[in-house]
This record gives sequence, structure tokens and C-alpha cells, in this order.
Amino acid sequence: MRFNAACVSAVSALWWIALVMFAGPSPSSAQLLTDLAPHRQTTILTAALTRNYEGWGTSLCWWANFAGALDRCKFKKLMDLLFSRTKYPSLGLNIVRYNIGGSPPTTWDGFTPSDKLLGRFRGIPSFQTGPGSWNWDADMGQRRTLAAAKVAGANVFEAFSNSPPWWMTISQTARGSFTGDDNLNPANYTQFAVYLATVVRQFRLFYGINFTSLEPFNEPNVFWWRADPVKTGQQEGCRFAPRSQKAFLPFLVRAMETAGLSRTVELTTADEYAYNWAGFNLNEGADFSVSAKANVHGYGFSMPAMNDFRRMYRNRVPANINRVWLSEVGGFGRTNESVAQMAATIMHDLNIARVTGWVYWQVLDTHPDWSLIHPMASCERCYWFDPGTFDPVPNAAFYTLMQFTNHIPQGSTILNTTRSFVPDGCVVCVVASFHPVRRRLTIVATNTNNVTNINHLFDVSRFLTVSSRTRGLVYRTAPSRGEFHAAMLEPTMGDTKTFTYVLPALSTTTFEFANVTMPTG
Repeated sequence: MRFNAACVSAVSALWWIALVMFAGPSPSSAQLLTDLAPHRQTTILTAALTRNYEGWGTSLCWWANFAGALDRCKFKKLMDLLFSRTKYPSLGLNIVRYNIGGSPPTTWDGFTPSDKLLGRFRGIPSFQTGPGSWNWDADMGQRRTLAAAKVAGANVFEAFSNSPPWWMTISQTARGSFTGDDNLNPANYTQFAVYLATVVRQFRLFYGINFTSLEPFNEPNVFWWRADPVKTGQQEGCRFAPRSQKAFLPFLVRAMETAGLSRTVELTTADEYAYNWAGFNLNEGADFSVSAKANVHGYGFSMPAMNDFRRMYRNRVPANINRVWLSEVGGFGRTNESVAQMAATIMHDLNIARVTGWVYWQVLDTHPDWSLIHPMASCERCYWFDPGTFDPVPNAAFYTLMQFTNHIPQGSTILNTTRSFVPDGCVVCVVASFHPVRRRLTIVATNTNNVTNINHLFDVSRFLTVSSRTRGLVYRTAPSRGEFHAAMLEPTMGDTKTFTYVLPALSTTTFEFANVTMPTG
């Protein structure tokens, strides 16, 4: 989730403290260039890293609130780009995270917050406006988007909270406390727990949305949820110190049991800002003792030794928790280098953190470094939200994400490879999957070098039914070449069940092979 620039220096300092504690020195650029040779071959292994991958998704929240204000044609165009199984181009997302709001009711237009210090579309209204007072007509924009996503094929739904309803907080605002400390009044623990459980139950009974998980905390242990008394454009946020998380969760468990949710909705924690921040959270006593699912955000992706933090986090998740999501990340940037970094980050999340679902934050954002879609076809530098001029166009990051979402579907097995566990400075990054029903082997490879085209060898000899006659489909996104999920020449499989393919600088290439059989035993 985005935060203001004043926090950046402090966040950076904490990152470097963590690096000194947990990691050695990062490789220099000269080391990376001399390491090119080992990056010229990948063997796809048959061992599973993750079975039954849940898919790809987005959080609704701000952009979905805006989308709800669009006319029918513009709304459908946006929904097709994000969720369609039949239109092209489309991400075909199947995971949707719905934000249970905490802000006061919106003004007459249904989208502008009555709290004028919240950014337009950033104040998601609460369904409960006071003790015993409910308004189920609230949040029409986000709900419209949620319903359309389900019609288009989305089938995994999570509810999450950025802040308790404003009237339950100490500061009486959903923008955080005025000191940056905990903001939920402990006297309202029961009220907040019942609020979350009631909303989830209401959506199941009356709106046909079966949330499979509920996350009560969003980046709970960070220090920037501080309400500013004058600054405009703020967002919802609430700090929950680890001791407060641990104190509140039993109230939520009881509320979920009372609402009849405990067998169908998994309590999820703790959506911390980054892998290492999740470690800090756990070290301070916020454990997974009542959780059935684990979430983590993926910010700090450009920091050295991040893979060490991914590995450490995954090792801290108990073996009985099978669902582990990268539940939010974004802000990769617009350059070709940053788009390639996004692809490499996805691969590290799947290979090292072994997440079972991968969720982008705001697919449509007012800041171009965060958005996957240009809001105006005629003005690529225009990123304000205006329903009148909105005309969505996918950008390079959108097409790069398509290299994954269109080819590693829900139900896939993420496979081990000889390139699954690499330093953050990998030149060629690779992730592989196999879909047991479709019998489809998929390999996605990204060349992160900004100069060198690499002729890379792929070894698929471990798989039955692969031979020199095997043909594959190839798609590539290379923004500098004007290639956006473009169909490329198929690879030539050798007698040794290997093939070589040129991976252009700063490109992501996807290979698909059908009718592949995995060895048994």
C-alpha cells in the first residue's frame, strides 16, 4: 500500500538494519556481469514446490470504487481487461480481495468521502455507522466491481480491512491515530469483530459472494498510519501492535463462530508490509496460533538479500497452513528495467516464498508507477481518475503480468528448477509449472540484463512424452522491441529433450507444451 515520502528514509534505515542482521554483502554489478555464463541453462525438475496453485488476483478498494462510477461501456471494457476468460487482451484474474470499509458515508455522488482529508475514491464507507446502525446500501462502486468480477469468472474471494469503522477508533477517523499508535479503542474489540463477521455473512447470504478468508489487519506493525490534521489525499489505515493483534484475534474467532463462518472462512494474518517486517511482527509475539491462512505483502522488492527474507518468512509459516498469499505488491515503475524486475519478483515469490496465490495491489492507479493500465488512451501521462475521459489501455507491466496469468492457471503445480533458488541478482530468472488436468508444461523466463541477449538452454528431459517432435507455443513481452505478449517462433526440441532460445534483454518469454506426462513415483 502506498505511503507518503516522509516515511521513505526511515523505512530504508530499517531495511538496512535488517540486512546487516540477516544477510551478507550484495553482489556488485561487475560480479553480475561475470556471472552471465551460469545463467545460460535451466533444467526443469519434476519435484513440486507448490501444489494446487490458487491463481492471480487484485485488491479492489480505491480503483474499484472509481470503476463503479463508470458508464456501462467503459465499465465493461475495464472488466474485460482484468477478468475475462474470452476477450483479448485480458489478465483473466481469478482472485479478488474486497475491502471492508471503515470511513464515514460518502457525499451525494456516492464516491466522494465526507471526510475531506481522504483522497477521492479512497474513503471506502463503513456498512455500520454507529452501534446497531447499519447501511447495506453503502459502497455501491466497489460492490458493483466485485459482482462483475464474479460474473467474468473470478472464483476466490477474500475480505480485508484497512481500518475499523471511524467511530470505533480512538482518533474518530479511519485515517489512523494522530500519534501513529494503535487506533482501535480496546473497548470496541467486540464491536469490530462482530462488524467484520456480519459483513462477511451478509455477502454470503444476500450477495452470493462466498469469502473463503478474512484478513482483519493491513500492514499492522508499520508506523505511518498517522492521521494528519490538514493534509488532503490521505487513506485508511490502522496500526495494531503485535500485542494488540494477539489480544483482538480471540474476539474475532468468537464472532466468526457465532456467525457460522468458522468452517468456511479462514482467519488470515497478518498482511505485513514486507517479508522481513512479517518477521519483526512474529518476533514480537503476533503468531499464527489462530490463523488458517497466511498473507504477506511484497514491498522492498529491490532491496539486496530479499530472497533470504522470503525463505525465512516461509520457514516461519507452520506446516498446517497450506494457503500462503503474496497478498499485495505494486509500485514497480514504468521503465523497461522495472517491468523486468516485476517479472523476476513474481518468480522469486513463487519459487522461494512458495506462495499459493499472487495478488497485485491497484491494477488501476492515479500514479503511473503503480498502475497496470493507462486511464486515457489519448494521454499516457494523464493519470487522474475522471469517469468522463476514462479510456483504459494496458501498459507494458500489464502485458508482462499476462505472461504469467494467462499461462500458469489456477490448479497448476509450481515445479522446482535448477534456477528456482538464486540470489536477487539473477540474470535469467525462471519459473515452471505443470497443470495435471490440462497436461500442460509452462516455462516463464525473464532476462533482467539491460544490454545482453542471452541464448538460453532449457532441459525438459525429465518429462515423459517429450521428444524431438514436441512443439510448443511461445509468447514474449519485450517493451523495447514493441512486443507485448506477442506470439513468437516455436522452439526446436532436440533429441536430448532440450531446446535453446534467445531471450532478449529486459524481456519475459513464456513457453507452453501440451500433452506432457509427468513421471510417477
